[in-house]
Amino acid sequence: MLKAIQSGRSGLWAQQLQLDSVANNLSNINTTGYKKSETEFAELLRQSMADNGIPVLSGAGQVPEVGGGVKLTHMSKVFTQGDLQKTGRELDLAIEGDGFFTLQAPGGETLYTRDGTFALSKDGKIVNSAGYQLLITKSGEPVKSLEDVQEIKVDKKGNVTVVDSKGEEKEAGQIVLRRFENPKGLLAAGQNMFKAGSAAGEPVEEGDMGVIHQGYLEKSNVDILEEMTRLIEAQKAYSLNARTVRTADEMWGMVNNLRK
Repeated sequence: MLKAIQSGRSGLWAQQLQLDSVANNLSNINTTGYKKSETEFAELLRQSMADNGIPVLSGAGQVPEVGGGVKLTHMSKVFTQGDLQKTGRELDLAIEGDGFFTLQAPGGETLYTRDGTFALSKDGKIVNSAGYQLLITKSGEPVKSLEDVQEIKVDKKGNVTVVDSKGEEKEAGQIVLRRFENPKGLLAAGQNMFKAGSAAGEPVEEGDMGVIHQGYLEKSNVDILEEMTRLIEAQKAYSLNARTVRTADEMWGMVNNLRK
């Protein structure tokens, strides 16, 4: 009975994590640049019943086994491309490709994001909603701020051109995009940003990063039909595991109440 209860308990826990993943995906369906989460499970160790003195099945030559339940192996992000939505704002930027915007935190930490909702701060920095500065370089050096800005133009390669109050254009630098060999290894840093973990590998600065579209934002890659299907599956599996625990408990109660 303990085995049955343990298996049912592990199933309940696994499906609870699945439900949490689906709920988080659905709640972020309208979050710019959000990448959906997926869960993967694996079977726990199986135990041979013959080890406990139970004989081999008659004529089958097989040793009966009992499973140990299920466990979550990992929960990871799916970095498929989201649809692009036109906004018309000059500092709304969307990446079509595998690259990530590079952000500099006030403390010097480097973060990465696909959320291209930026704004120009009072001190001339292009920042995201958390106040982290978008990394722009010129001649290999980071651009600290932009001065006398009336209009900002960004081409598909990420080259930034500033129009000043006199209507003159000047090159301000290039937006730094980076990609990862294993983006699933990135560590969530909150507010739609990521840290470069060891599993993701070193950020790659060369090769095809994709193109930047000014005046567009990348929508979430959450598919509501897929998530609703996962939700129904998780609810059904949760119910079956709860029934397993309940049935094992009832059987245990019947055995305890047997009289000699």
